[in-house]
Amino acid sequence: ARVELVTRFYTSFLAEPQDAIDSTIYGAIDHLVGKYSADYTLGGLVMEIDLLGAYGEPLSARAGYLNQDRAIFRVVDLVTPLILTDLWSQAA
Repeated sequence: ARVELVTRFYTSFLAEPQDAIDSTIYGAIDHLVGKYSADYTLGGLVMEIDLLGAYGEPLSARAGYLNQDRAIFRVVDLVTPLILTDLWSQAA
């Protein structure tokens, strides 16, 4: 089975220093993707993380802004495709 995990990275649009907002968020994403690239299987729960899209859409990130409760946030959603095996028993 293929399951997409969406991880949201966000910070206030007015965080200081404002010039570092994107580099801070993308630094955190870079760290996580680096772990995924190192044969990370979520403790053996997944067969693989489909970084390059062998089973569909590859890992991706979507950046934008979110207005919530009168505050604006810089947001990046990291979409991580997980490939799982042996979820269901199959009859012979």
